[in-house]
Amino acid sequence: MILILLTEELEAKEVRVHEEIDHNRLIAEKLLMRSLGSLEHPTSKWLLSEIEKGNEVVLEVSPLYYSTWDYRKKCRKESSPH
Repeated sequence: MILILLTEELEAKEVRVHEEIDHNRLIAEKLLMRSLGSLEHPTSKWLLSEIEKGNEVVLEVSPLYYSTWDYRKKCRKESSPH
């Protein structure tokens, strides 16, 4: 399972591969709770079991540049009646 999609345009300062099972399980649990809302979800159970077997690793990407967009204002304008 790929939790982050990396593209050719990504300019990373550093990419670390974490292979320690306890560390990876902790990171995966946080991401799965945020994305799926439960560790009981079938995908959560599958990924955590693969981590326990050592079949999955965590990639920690430290980007050179990070930006965000806030679309809330634009969405409010589009949804309001004219």
